[in-house]
Amino acid sequence: MTWSKRKLTVVSTVLLLLVAGCNDDKKQQASPKGLRGDNVLLITVDTTRADRIGCYGYAPAKTPEMDDLAAKGVLFEKAYSQVPLTLPSHSSILTGRYPREHGVRDNGRARLSSQFPTLASIFKENGYRTGGFVASFVLSGKFGIGQGFDVFADEMWSGRAASSKKNTIEVQLPGDIVTDRALTWLEKSSKSPFFCWVHYYDPHDPYEAPPAFANVGKEPYDGEIAFMDSQIGRLVDWLEKKNIRDRTLIVVVGDHGESFGEHGEHGHTNFNYETNLHIPLIVSHPQATNPGTKSDTVVESVDVFPTVIELLGFDPPESLMSRSLSPILKGATLPDAEAYSETLYVRMAFGWAEQRSLTTRDWKFISSSVPELYDRVKDPSEKNNLIEANSRVAANLHARLLSRYEAMIPGKAEKAEISDAAKAGLAGLGYLDVGMATDGDNEEFLTAGLIDPKNMTDLVIESQTAQKLMDEAKTPADYARPIEILERVTKAIPDSLVFHGTLGQAYRGAGDYEKSILPLTKAIKLDPKQAGTHLLLARSLMQVNRGAEAVAEFRVAIDLDAEGSLTRLQYGEALEGMGKPEEAVKQYQKAVQITPTLWRVHDRICTLLQGTKAHEKAVEQFAAAVKTFPGDPFASFSLGTLYLGQSNWVGAIQHLEAGIKLNPKNGMAIVNLGIALREVGRLPDARRFLEQATLIESVAPEALYNLGILESKLGQLNKTVQLYERAIALKPSFVAAVTELSLFYTQRKKVSDAIRILSVGATASPDEINILNALGQLLATSSNPAVRNGAEAIRHLERAAELTGRADMTVLANLAAAFAEAGDYAKAIIVAEEAALLPAPTGRPGLPATLSDQLDLYRMGSPFHDSRL
Repeated sequence: MTWSKRKLTVVSTVLLLLVAGCNDDKKQQASPKGLRGDNVLLITVDTTRADRIGCYGYAPAKTPEMDDLAAKGVLFEKAYSQVPLTLPSHSSILTGRYPREHGVRDNGRARLSSQFPTLASIFKENGYRTGGFVASFVLSGKFGIGQGFDVFADEMWSGRAASSKKNTIEVQLPGDIVTDRALTWLEKSSKSPFFCWVHYYDPHDPYEAPPAFANVGKEPYDGEIAFMDSQIGRLVDWLEKKNIRDRTLIVVVGDHGESFGEHGEHGHTNFNYETNLHIPLIVSHPQATNPGTKSDTVVESVDVFPTVIELLGFDPPESLMSRSLSPILKGATLPDAEAYSETLYVRMAFGWAEQRSLTTRDWKFISSSVPELYDRVKDPSEKNNLIEANSRVAANLHARLLSRYEAMIPGKAEKAEISDAAKAGLAGLGYLDVGMATDGDNEEFLTAGLIDPKNMTDLVIESQTAQKLMDEAKTPADYARPIEILERVTKAIPDSLVFHGTLGQAYRGAGDYEKSILPLTKAIKLDPKQAGTHLLLARSLMQVNRGAEAVAEFRVAIDLDAEGSLTRLQYGEALEGMGKPEEAVKQYQKAVQITPTLWRVHDRICTLLQGTKAHEKAVEQFAAAVKTFPGDPFASFSLGTLYLGQSNWVGAIQHLEAGIKLNPKNGMAIVNLGIALREVGRLPDARRFLEQATLIESVAPEALYNLGILESKLGQLNKTVQLYERAIALKPSFVAAVTELSLFYTQRKKVSDAIRILSVGATASPDEINILNALGQLLATSSNPAVRNGAEAIRHLERAAELTGRADMTVLANLAAAFAEAGDYAKAIIVAEEAALLPAPTGRPGLPATLSDQLDLYRMGSPFHDSRL
C-alpha cells in the first residue's frame, strides 16, 4: 500500500471516530480531576480469563481482592486483548499501540523498539520513580519491555526454586516472589511518586496451584488465579498500611485468556476466539472512579495507555489509534470500540493462514482462509459460524477490519538476542523459536493459498501432547511415545518445520542422534535461516563423530546471529575434536567473554595454552563476576577453586566459604575448602569439612582421598591406606588415589596389593597410560614369582605403547621385559632395541644404561626381575 493511500485511510478513520464522538459531546465533557502526583500501580495478570473471576460472575472463584477493587472502582465487562501472546500484548498495553504498529508479533523473537514511548518512560520523564517486576522470561528486558524503568526485576533466579512447576526453571517465577520484590522496592523511601508495574504469570500452563489453594474452584487453574489474587491483596494492603491507597491509581488488566479445548485449542496462541481474547480490566481510584461501576462498553487492552496518561495529565504521544476510557470512570459513556485482534503465530510457526478479527457488541468476524462470523448475543460461545447465512454482515465487517488494519502504520521491532538456554525455556512454555519473521511493510492481510488452522487442530493437539510428554520425560525410553506421535504428524504435514524440528529434538532426547539428523535437516530445508535448528543439527553431528559437518553447522548458526556461551563452547569442542586447538581456544575465549563464570571453559583454555596467563585471566574474570554478582554461589566457588589452583590458600578459603554460605550443598566447594584449610595448617577445621563432604555421594571419593592426605601429614599411614581404599571402592577411576596407593604398597613390598589396586584402576580407566605402565611393570619384573604374569603384562603394556605412539622409552622398556617374562626373547630384543633409540625421559637419565643391561639379559635368554619390586 502506498503512503498516500495509507494517509487517506488514517484520515478517514479519524473522521469516523470524530463523527461517532460528536453524538456524545455532553457526556464526553465529564472528565475526572487530574491525578498528577498520585501513584500508579499497574497489575497485569497473565493467561487469565475474565469469566474465571468472581466479580465477572464466576461463583466458584476465590478472588476477594480483585472483587474488592471492582467494587471500589470500575469493572469493564467487555474488554478485549489485541493478541493472545504475552510479549506482543504487553507491548500494546505499555505503548497504546497495536501489534502491527509496534512490530512485536510473537514471543521470544523481537525486541520492542525504543522509538515507542512506554508508560514507564513517560512517567520517568515526569519525575516519577519507576519499577517493573515480571514473573516470566517472556517479558525479560532483553525484549525491550523494560525501557523507562529505574529498576526492572526480570531475573528468574530467586535464591530458591524458581517454580514448583516442572520444566519451567529459569523461565518463570511464582507470584509471591514477584510481590516480595515489588514490596522491597516500594519500601524504599522517596519523595517522588511511583509508577509500579507488577506482572503475575501463575495461571499459565501447567496448572499447579500452591497447596493452600489446591482445592479452590473447579480445577487447578482456579486455584492459581486465587493464589495470584492473594498476592494482589498484599500490594493493596501495603498501600493501605502506608496510607497512600487514596493517592494511588490501580489498574488490573489481563494480557490474554486461555482455551481449555474450546474450538480444539488447549492454550492461547492459535485463535481469536472469546476464550483467548476476553480479559479482565479493572480501574480503581477513590477520586477518579465511581465505586461499583460496571461498564458493558466494548473496549481494548490497548486503551490502558491513553487512559492512564490522560488521568495523570501527561501529554500523549502523537498518532495513537487507541483511546482514553477516562469518561467511563466517572459515569459518562463512550461508543463501543470495534476491537481489533490478531495472531500471526500459526503463520510464523506452521505456515498456516493468519488470524485477524473484529469484535463488536453484536458480532465477531474472523478473517482466515475460511472466514467466520458469530452472533455474540445469541451465541456467546461462538459455536455456530453464520458466514453463509449473513454474508452481507460478514462483508461489511470484513471491510471495516481491513480498513482498520490498513490505517495502522507498520512499525519495526528490533531483533532480540537471547541465549540457547532461554530459547529452550521458551519452548518449554510452549513458545517455539521457529518460523518466519514478520515485516510490517511487506506482510499481507491474508496470504492466499494457505491452510486454515481450524483444519489442523487435531494434529496440533497431538503435537502438544507429544511436547508435554517430552517435557515430562525423565529417561530416553520416555521419548518413544512422542516420537511415534511426531512421526505421524510430520507425515501428515510434511512442510512444517516446527514438527520436523520437534521430532529431531525427540530423537535427541531418546539418545538416537543419528535419527535426529534427518528431521532437523528437513526443518532447515524448509527454513534455512533458523539458527536454533542449525545448532541442534550441529550438536547431533558431534554426537555421531561427524565433526567437520558439525563445525560447518556451527558456523552457519553463528552467521545467523546465534550467540551464547553454550554455542561458543560446543563450537570450540567441535574444533578441538578436529585437531584445531588454536581455533578452539578462540571460541572458548568468546564463551567466557559472554559468561565469565564458566569454570570448565577456563580450564580448557588453561590446558590448551599450557601456561599461567590463561589462569590469571580466569582469576581476573571470576573476580569481576563475584563483584558484579555477589549472590551467585557458583562465581564464588569458581574463584575460590582458581585460587586453590594457584596455591593462594587465603583467597581460596575466603571465596569458598562465601560460596558455601550461598549454597551449602556444593560438595566440591566443601572438599576444596578442606584442602585449603589443610594446606594452611588448620587441620581440625580441614577434618571437619572433609568429613562433612564424605556424606555427600557425588564428592565422597575426593573427600576420603583428601582426608587420607591429612592423615599422612599426621603420620597416620594406616588410616591413609584405609581412606584411599574406600575412595577407590567408590570411584575406581580415581587416578590420583590409585596411583598413590599403589606406590605406597610397592614401596612397602606389598606388590600383590599394588597389582590389585592398579588392576582396578586399569579396568576403570583403560586409557590411563601411567596406570597401565605401572601395572605392566609389576607383572613383568616383580621379584615375587607368585605375582608375575608375562601375558597379562604384555596386554596392558601393548595398550600403553599404542596410546603413546610407541614413543615412550619407559613403556617400551617395560614391554620388552614383559615379552622376556613370557619367554618370547626374540620380541623382547626387538622392543628393547626400539626403546634404546628413543630419548631418555625427564628425571630418569640412567634408563638407557639400565635398558642396555636388560638387553644383554634377553640376548642370553634371561628375563629381568627387579629386586626392589
